[in-house]
Parts: sequence; C-alpha cells; structure tokens
Amino acid sequence: MSVGIDVSAASGRFEAVRAYLSASTVPLIAHASDVRRLRISTRAYALGRSDLHTVDATGLVGVRTRALAHDDTEPRLTVTLVHEGRADIATPARSVSLRRGDLVATASTVPQLSSYARGARKTAVMVRVARLGLPPRLLDESAGRPFDIRLAETRVLRDYLGALSSAAPDLAPDALTALEAPTLDLVRLAVAAQADARSLAADSAERTLPLRLLAHARRNLADSTLSAAALAAAHHVSERSVYAAIASQGTTLGEFLRRERLAAAARLLTSPGGRGMTISAVAQSCGFSDHAHFSREFRKAYGSTPRDWRTIGTPLEPAPGQW
Repeated sequence: MSVGIDVSAASGRFEAVRAYLSASTVPLIAHASDVRRLRISTRAYALGRSDLHTVDATGLVGVRTRALAHDDTEPRLTVTLVHEGRADIATPARSVSLRRGDLVATASTVPQLSSYARGARKTAVMVRVARLGLPPRLLDESAGRPFDIRLAETRVLRDYLGALSSAAPDLAPDALTALEAPTLDLVRLAVAAQADARSLAADSAERTLPLRLLAHARRNLADSTLSAAALAAAHHVSERSVYAAIASQGTTLGEFLRRERLAAAARLLTSPGGRGMTISAVAQSCGFSDHAHFSREFRKAYGSTPRDWRTIGTPLEPAPGQW
C-alpha cells in the first residue's frame, strides 16, 4: 500500500503540496519556482522502519531550513537516484546538479535545498541513521556529495533502487518490509565505500556479496572474458569467495552468464535496434565469442535458431529442462 499526491498547475492545489511535504518523514517547506509549470506526482512506501519515495516533479523547490534540520525528528539519511531530468541540491558545504543515473546522499540534520525547476523523476530511500551504524561524522561529510559511479558498490545500489522503485507498486506490505534489511546493507556499504572505509561495513559486504557479484556480471555480459578472477578483483574478495557466494544462490557463474547472455540475445534479436545486426554481431554483443557455439546454446535453450527466432519475433519460454 502506498500514500502520495498528484498535483498539476491546473488543479490549483499547491497548498496540498505544502501540507504533504511538511508532514513527510523528513519535513520540507515547499515553494514553486514557477507555479504555472508546477507538477508533482509522488508515492511513498513503507520498508519496515525505512521509507521509499518515488517522485516526478517540475517547478518544485523543497527546503529543509536550519530550524527543521535541528528539530526533534529522528536523524535520517536519504539516498536519491535520478532517473530522468535534472535535480539541483544545495547544502552549506556544496551545490550539485544531478542527472540521469546520479546518486546523492543527504542528511536530515544538514540544511538543504532541492530544486526540480526543469523537471526530474527520482527515487529516494530514507533510512534511520541509527540503523546504519556508521559514524555521524562520515554521514555528515557525505551530505550533498554525489556517489562515485566508478565504485562497484555505487553501481549496485543504483541498479537496486531502480528495480525497487519499479517493483514497489506490485509488492505486498510484507514483501516491502522484508526488503528493508538488504536496502540498509546496500546503503551502508555504498556510503562506507564512498568514504574509503569499507571495513566499517564488513558485515553488510558479506551479506550483499552474492547480489553485488551477480549485478556486476549482469552489467558486463558483453565481456566474453568475464571471470571469477575479474569479479574477485572488482569486489576485493578471493575467487573462492566468488564461487561460494554465487553457489549460495543456487547457480554457478558459468550457468548464470549463459542464461543471462542468451536472454539478452533473445531480446536483442527482436528489438528495433537489433534487427539490423548480423547474428554474429548479436552474439558478440552478448558475450559469445564463437558464433557456432552461440547458435547451439540458443537452440538448446529456446528450441529455435537465432535466425528463426528473429523471424518469429515472439517471446517464448526456454525449452523444457534447459533453464
């Protein structure tokens, strides 16, 4: 179940926006950068004692004043992912402009201004600082600083929040509550990695290793040389840890890569962008260096050759017993 609000300039309900934001988990004072262009659609979901918010807004400015930053609200850290558009965030220490794929953390104890004057669609997760178990100084220093997308921990958190925001409307309350623990782990790990203090989140690193390894592999399907050694180096663990973590998910690295690469190829073969590609080019773009091997594996999984699959153009289930 979710709560939220949908307001456009035509509705003339800006006071409803003010009331909604002032009563939110981290209260804000709402302003309109251009009331004629004002548009906001937002939904909030409870992740146990944490919160997930999806927001699509234009012409909105949210301000957390010094007085609000020092109120009696339990301190929270908010991690925001921008899906589309541009969001501008300012704190006393820095000002940043966020675009598609950018992540930033803000602390409820730090004054801030968030502007969506030009329009943005975003997802934000709000977690209690006490649940993170990280030093307050580290969290304050993270406020308003974009996460380094070069870090594996950042990329996993970005992908996770994107998937969570898409799935949230269809998840039962119990399922959303169950997702609080992995959400806390991934936020804790990303914040610690950003500060080059991974040892502070060692427990979270261990619990989320399978998720992070598989997410890394999924992002790099086109790399035909992807190996356990490469995954181990990227996540600062041993190859043995890589094999054990993936085995805990009921699969092997080879099986996972085969399944995901074939699924990616099946989608690409029938996509507008892939129809003009040769079968060999599709195979290579999905991590298969040998055309003949790709064709054999595809036929075993889908009961069709890649060329026939493209002609049929209809999603089918893999052949029985293949996956």
